Amino acid sequence: VISDVFEKPLPAQERGRGQQAVNFINLPPNCTIRIYSSSGVLVRTIYHGSTLQSGSETWNLRTSEGLEVAFGVYFYVVEAQGISDKKFGKLAIIQ
Repeated sequence: VISDVFEKPLPAQERGRGQQAVNFINLPPNCTIRIYSSSGVLVRTIYHGSTLQSGSETWNLRTSEGLEVAFGVYFYVVEAQGISDKKFGKLAIIQ
């Protein structure tokens, strides 16, 4: 079983993993996160509009239409206003 320090423990009467999410941390102010499937389809766009230098945003593992995403590999692009470099990465959603 793989878990993350950001996952909150469930109460003793509940089973399963509970609410799952991906946290993007250390974001620049006023940036856009675009998440793509492995086939290149845009799954979700998250807008971060904070004035903090080390902001964070959470993705609830749902598409823009509100559907749960399938297990697999996803790619993300973080693009900030006034910064020419884009940050690329990948993540895996596992069962």
